Amino acid sequence: MRGWTFRSFVPIPSRPMPFFSRPAPPAEDLPAFWALPAAEVLARLHTRETGLSETEAATIRQAAGPNVLQPTAQTSDAGLFLRQFNSPISLLLIGAAVLSFFLRDVTDALIILGIILVSGALGF
Repeated sequence: MRGWTFRSFVPIPSRPMPFFSRPAPPAEDLPAFWALPAAEVLARLHTRETGLSETEAATIRQAAGPNVLQPTAQTSDAGLFLRQFNSPISLLLIGAAVLSFFLRDVTDALIILGIILVSGALGF
């Protein structure tokens, strides 16, 4: 999912753009803002100290929709715990433990599995 930016919902105008919907200048054209006076920063970003008025905010809200996050699917505790072992290093260690079992080196296999389980528990 793409993140929202100011430019992602500003329409291409056929008439002069109102104050609140003018796009900001490209990032490469902007100097270090912390080194500029506040008034100059506001002017370069085409904004003002008081922010949007209620009517400007309502217009943007009507065009872009409410500013709410979409709910995400909840992951169960078991699913979250099992995802701890989805990294390449964990899979490599699990493979090494399985190989150790097949080579009848049970002690090494149990040590590797213990390390994997402790790592998963700490990440949980």
